[in-house]
Parts: sequence; structure tokens; C-alpha cells
Amino acid sequence: MAAGFDLNGTDEYVTLPDNAAYDVSPDGDSIAMQVWVNPDGRTSPEVIFDRSGWFKLELDADDFLVLTLGDRTIKKTKVKVPEDKKTHILWALKHQSAVASGTADTNVASLLIDLDADWWTNGVDFSTDKRGKYVVYNRTDRTYGYGTVIPDVTLTASTSTVSATNDTIDIGSNPFEDGTPVLVKGSDVPAGTADDGTVYYVGDATGGLIYLYDTAANAVTNDGSTGLVDLTDAGSGTVTIRAREDAIALDSDLCPDGNEVVYVFAEPWQAELRVWVNGIRVLDETLPNFNTPADSAEVINVGQLKGGAQFYDGGISNVALWTPGWPNDALAAALYNEGTELTYANAAAADGSMTLLGFWAFDDNAASTTVDNDEGTAGLDGTASGNTSTLTTTTLDETEYWEAERVLKFIAATTVTGRFVIDHMEWDGSVTADDDLVVKDGTDNELWVVNNKTANERAVKYLDQLVDGLEVETIDAGTLYVYLR
Repeated sequence: MAAGFDLNGTDEYVTLPDNAAYDVSPDGDSIAMQVWVNPDGRTSPEVIFDRSGWFKLELDADDFLVLTLGDRTIKKTKVKVPEDKKTHILWALKHQSAVASGTADTNVASLLIDLDADWWTNGVDFSTDKRGKYVVYNRTDRTYGYGTVIPDVTLTASTSTVSATNDTIDIGSNPFEDGTPVLVKGSDVPAGTADDGTVYYVGDATGGLIYLYDTAANAVTNDGSTGLVDLTDAGSGTVTIRAREDAIALDSDLCPDGNEVVYVFAEPWQAELRVWVNGIRVLDETLPNFNTPADSAEVINVGQLKGGAQFYDGGISNVALWTPGWPNDALAAALYNEGTELTYANAAAADGSMTLLGFWAFDDNAASTTVDNDEGTAGLDGTASGNTSTLTTTTLDETEYWEAERVLKFIAATTVTGRFVIDHMEWDGSVTADDDLVVKDGTDNELWVVNNKTANERAVKYLDQLVDGLEVETIDAGTLYVYLR
């Protein structure tokens, strides 16, 4: 088995540096993370991953796997991660629009407006707090489009706001990206512009100042010269600079005639969350109206709640992060690899269409605080923190008694440590003799006693019981199977 760190549950953890690629913004981005764990006993929650304010993966006091996004506990799964047994955990998040292009939606519309030659009419108040992603719906042919609403910018034209010398307009704060198409509206607009439907293109001149260009290409180049509109006089009175809906080709796509009535409403972003344990999907949940937290340059702590007292106790290895990362069941099974940790090279080959950003094997020399990122992305080596002098590597061994997923098999008297929820036990004994069986928990309480079981007869005991340790004290013959919940 692959080596990993043996974290002591007290002060040992690993920090992975911040990277902008960790952020999943609402445009179809996705992220996936895997880890192999071999937990020791716990009496309180223990954090596996924590990126403060963004995501947290932990085991609660009863061994259940819990995932938190932002400040929302998304799911306390029904899956228990057993102690003293290595387990593969893979989770993935994809952020996307809830409205599929070209389909109808019953929740269209909180805002009804007319379009005037593809521009928003002045009757709609897109104030600053309404800026953001919106969906446009054409009720005539039931089609959708997407864009970013930019509120009107108004100013009082004068020599203090419009510079005929520098050809700049002072709008205070610039909400426009370079190349944004705009109209200039007003009774006395700056000379060089016209309120006649002419389209100009914004270029940022810094400090709240903007240029106007004749083409989008010149505005994107934004050299302060080529294609720059020559403002020969400041004008006077109130001037409005109105942006067309950015990224929506209303004239040629949604609204070919330029005057259709459409609905505009805040886009219902959603996220989809998936979790696999040992290659089996245990959670697939849609999170409606979910917006991922903004990036705050947060690191990822592995094995510790940032700024808190929760530490993970046990073996941990082969942390990997993909972005974009949206695995399917076949890929999740390949990464689980029937219980054998993949090396970096094999994991990179198995990740398919996902992009592997980091792979931290946790097999580094304990004398060093550097935790190598085997994938090699610059600046993503981790740092071992806490009592690093005792940070040791371990082997995440699978107990020899595991017959299959959540099934223990015994053919001789033995003791197994760990906490288990036993659903039931089955024992066949021998085919020729009457046999005895004694099974106890780790504190010597009898769970099942069979005396002189009839030969060639299968015995079953239903428990539905949590036990701390398991001892097969007597088993005269045959095979005992212990089925866990």
C-alpha cells in the first residue's frame, strides 16, 4: 500500500497554498478532490479538508461524512467512514445555470421591458445592486440568452467631467470592460458624439476616466489614439452612457427585429454536488439558488480546521485536486482502483478529461516541512505544520479480515480493533459436526453465543448495534461473516 502521513489529531496538519483555480465561479466551472484516509478513533468532529469560508469535508463524532459549502451544511451523508480501515473519498462540485438554453421555463419573469433597437429602455432601473448575471427570454419564440446587466451611467457634462484636451470622460467609477458597446444620450452631448443611435466602444483610461472608440477592436487595444473619438467640446446638462446587454446578440439571435417584448430575470444559478466513497456514488444533489463564495485567497488545510481546534487523527495520503473536475462513475471507480492507491503517474492517466492541478502523496521525508506537489504546478508545494518533528509516514493497510465492502470474514479466533455498526452475522460451521461460536465486543460483552449448532445448518444473528472492537473468541469450524451497516 502507498505511504501517507500519520497525523496525531492534536497539532499536525498540512497547508496547501491558495490558487485561483480552486474557485468555482458560476459559469460551469468545476472542482474535484480525492483523499485516502485511515482514521483512528474519535469522540468529536475531525476535519479532513478546510478552505475557510469555501468548503469543508469532515467526519462527525459518529463517523458520518459531512460536507459544508460556504456556511451551509450541504449534506450529512448516510455513509460512515470506518476506523482502522482505509477509505477512498472523492467529491466534486459543478456550478452552472439552472436554465438550459433553448428550453422553456415556468419561472420566467419578474421584470418586463421593451427593447428599443436592441438597447434597454430608460424605464428600467438597473441599479448597482441589480448588476450581475441575467437571463433574457423571448416569449415569441421561447428562446433564452445570457448576459451581464450594466446600469446606466449619468454625469453632468462640463469641462470638469469631459476633457476636450485628453478626449476622456470622467464617470467616477468605470463598470465597463474594454470593448463594451454604449450609446451616448442627452440634449447636449459632448461634441464628437451624437445621440442618434451611433454605437461607441469604451476603453478604460484609469481613475474613473473612459475613452470612446469607433470599434470594439480599437477599444480592446485601447492605446489612447487609434480610433479614439475626438471630443471637441464638453457639452452640458445630463448625459447618459448606456451599455448594450453585454454578451447577448439581441439583434441577430433573440430579437432579430430589435423590438420584441422580452422578459429579463435574475439568473437562477445552481450547483451540483457528487460524492463517491470507495468508487461508489453515495450522493448526487442539486443545490438550487447556490452561489459559491467569492475568492478570499484562502489556503486549503488538510487535517485541521483553520483557526480552530479540530484536527484529524489517523493516516492520510494521496490528496489530489482537479479543476476542471467533473468525474463520472467510471472515472471514480478507476481512481478508487479496487482499493489500491494510484501513483501520481497512474492517477494522472486515470483522470481522463479532468485537469489535474495538484497531487500530494504525503510520502515526504518527515524531517522536511515541504510537502511536494508531484503534478508540478508552480507554487503549490504544501507545508507540514504543527509538531513536525513527530510527523511520520505510515502505511494505510487494509485489515486482512475485510472480505468485501463492509463485510468482515473470520475463520479463526481473533480480535479486530475499531468501531463498527453491525447489521447482522452469518455462520455456517462445519458439515459434519455440531460446533460452538462466541463473539464479543471490545469490552468483553457477548454479542452472539451458539452452542452445538446443528451440522450443515447456517446460523444468522441480527444486531443493528454499534460496537467498539470485535472479538471472535471461539469458532470451532466454518466461516463467520459480519455484515456492517
